[in-house]
Amino acid sequence: MTLPSDLKAINELLDGGYEEHIPTAIFGLPETGKSIFLNQEACFISKTLNSGALLIDTEGGNYVMLLKWIKTFQQRFNATYDIVKCKVKDDRIEYSKSPEGLPLFVINLRDIKSFMQFFGTEVDINISEKGKFSIRYIKSAKNFCQEMISQYDISTLVVDSLSCPLSIFSGGEVNYPARADALKMWFSSIQSISEDNDILVFISHHATMNPENPYSEPTMYGGKWVKHNTKISLYFEESKSTKKEFQGIRRGYLTRYFDKPRFVLMKKVKLTNNGFEDVEEHESNE
Repeated sequence: MTLPSDLKAINELLDGGYEEHIPTAIFGLPETGKSIFLNQEACFISKTLNSGALLIDTEGGNYVMLLKWIKTFQQRFNATYDIVKCKVKDDRIEYSKSPEGLPLFVINLRDIKSFMQFFGTEVDINISEKGKFSIRYIKSAKNFCQEMISQYDISTLVVDSLSCPLSIFSGGEVNYPARADALKMWFSSIQSISEDNDILVFISHHATMNPENPYSEPTMYGGKWVKHNTKISLYFEESKSTKKEFQGIRRGYLTRYFDKPRFVLMKKVKLTNNGFEDVEEHESNE
């Protein structure tokens, strides 16, 4: 199934909309609007499908951001959302309340062990004398993500961001094989969840040119360590305009092929007080 975005520019980039079973990666430098965009799309899809969304917050700020924007999205999409904080405690999920409107579940998973376990994989993390972190698979675990999806008819899963829990392998002495192993295990879990439940999966991560630093200045085709596992990547570039009225315009790039610039497509969107909106032709040309 293909589900259209609320934004014409995104639908044109994606040939009609998002595809089930194919995770969509959103990458770019901090403060380019990745989290706002993902929250907006989660709200729009929830309204379209009359279902819930599960937002995995690995950086600790998405809940506050969602509270800030929720009235805007409710007015924009003419829907009533209910933000529910949840956490894993004693082998079960605790909810801050029972949802009444369209549920937006937010759970904070900052460390790699709890992150992996939430998706059904128990791992062990070791550190060498030189400060190199390694990961070891232990066993399959209770899949809390699957439990929540089944219980609340969730259609959208957002991971914001994948960079944070995996950054442990870039600290001290960098361990690229361990990071690759963690990615392989996680994408294997998320692919099964997506296919078994027909949900849309969105992943944000920091663009990078230097694999040792997830915050380094990227090229347009950056974010390669996640892109190996996703077939669709959208890169948001912050506006370089000096005109005040165009400060919100971002150029959004779509890449479907790894390291093939000639296959890159570009559309523009703008961030306003109403969220992300399409850029009119007269704005795009100035």
